[in-house]
Amino acid sequence: MKAIETVGILGLGKMGGPIAGHLVARGFKVIGYDPVASAREQAAACPRFRSTSSARRNSDGRSVPDRRFARS
Repeated sequence: MKAIETVGILGLGKMGGPIAGHLVARGFKVIGYDPVASAREQAAACPRFRSTSSARRNSDGRSVPDRRFARS
């Protein structure tokens, strides 16, 4: 099994933003997506993508703290 090096965060608001910060502090590369500009600005520590699909394609693992972006 491949180790997770890059984590995609789908939803950078109240939960996703702090999750992204903790992961960056622990050495992970974090990429994120959020349609809300203020949430994207608060998560300045991670590169942001324009869509959920691009964040999914470019990450080894994902955190989806916002149910709007969850897929079954």
